[in-house]
Amino acid sequence: MYNRLHTLIFGKLELFAAYPQSIRLHSPASLASFAWVTATIPYINSRLTRLVFEIAVTERRDLNAISWEDIDAFLDAREQFEGLKSVEVVFLDTMPTQTNRQPVRPGIDLKEDLMRRMRITVKKGLMKCSARGLRTWW
Repeated sequence: MYNRLHTLIFGKLELFAAYPQSIRLHSPASLASFAWVTATIPYINSRLTRLVFEIAVTERRDLNAISWEDIDAFLDAREQFEGLKSVEVVFLDTMPTQTNRQPVRPGIDLKEDLMRRMRITVKKGLMKCSARGLRTWW
């Protein structure tokens, strides 16, 4: 389907949307799914040089909305990804400012969590994490 791409950006993924406050403690089965992100990758026939994920999170568990381990393994197994020069995760500061009238922390350091989940990509030297508008500790 996509055969002339060099850069693919999954933009502004609000991973906290998978865990709305009203169901956080009640029904994990009713969580929103970001499985489409992983399902999209097999349809990329281009030899990408850059893959970017722009994500917004409020808690560590928000990273679970995407199977980073599956993406890591898939990028390693497919020949169309042999030309990758970088896999970037950009943490966005688009988090909600309030949850139940409690202010949300200004930023969460999830770089190490993400690096552990994408070990193959890290070992290849492709992994890059950055922040846009997010106040981080790294």
